[in-house]
Amino acid sequence: MVGVITSVSLLLGILVAGFAQGVDPEDTIVVDVLGLPVTFGIILFSYSGHAVFPQIYRAMADKSTYPQAVDGAFTISVIFYALMASGGYLCWGSSVKDQVTLNLPDGILSNSLVLLMVFNNMLSYPLIMTAPIEAIEDAIGLTSLRFSNPALFAPLMVICRSVLVFGTLFVALSVSNFAMIATFIGSVFTISMSLIFPAVIYIKLYYFNLPKHLRSTEDSIGCWEVCFNIFIILLGIFGMVTGVASLF
Repeated sequence: MVGVITSVSLLLGILVAGFAQGVDPEDTIVVDVLGLPVTFGIILFSYSGHAVFPQIYRAMADKSTYPQAVDGAFTISVIFYALMASGGYLCWGSSVKDQVTLNLPDGILSNSLVLLMVFNNMLSYPLIMTAPIEAIEDAIGLTSLRFSNPALFAPLMVICRSVLVFGTLFVALSVSNFAMIATFIGSVFTISMSLIFPAVIYIKLYYFNLPKHLRSTEDSIGCWEVCFNIFIILLGIFGMVTGVASLF
C-alpha cells in the first residue's frame, strides 16, 4: 500500500509541478534513433520484477488468481510509466534528468516526494533481495544448516546478508549514472530472463526434446510457433547487443 501511495503521489507531484512551469515543445526531440538502445534497456529494466514473482506467488491466499494479478499489475505499470514518461518529457524536454525528481524545484513538494521514495525503497528492498539471498544461501549450503545447526546458521545468515546489502550499497555509490546501470541491467538480465531464456526453454521442451514421430502431434508446437520463438530470441539478442554497445 505504501508503494502505491508513493507512486501515485510521485506521479501527481511531477505532473503538477511540471505543467505549472509550462510546456516547452521547442526543447523536445520527436525521434532519437541513437538513444533507442538506451531507452529500450531502461524500459525493460522498469519491468524486471521477475525475481520477486515467486515470493508473491507463495504469499497469495488464492494462487489461481496469480495470472490475473500479474496481468493487472503490468497493465497498471504500463499506464503509470506512460504518464510519467510523457508528462516528464513534455514538461522538461531534453533537459529532463535521469531521475525526474531532480527536475523539481526545491521546496516542500520535492522534499516530500524524495522522502516518500526513500521510505518506499526501504520497505520494498527486502522483497527485492529475498530471491538472490535465498539463491546464494542455497548455493553455499547455508540453507541446510537452518534445522541441522541453528546456532551456526544464525550468525552465518547475518554475515551473508550483510555482505550482500553492503555490496549493493557499494555498487550504488560507485555507479552514479542511474541510466547507465538501468540500461545494462535491462539489456542483459531482463532480456535474458523475459525474452531469450523462456523462448529457448519453450522450444526445447515442446519440440526438440520430443521424439521425431511426436513433433507433428498435439504434444508438440508447430513450425510457425518455433519460428516465432526464434524471432523472439534473435530480437532479444539484438536488443542485448545494441543496449550494451550504447554504453560505450
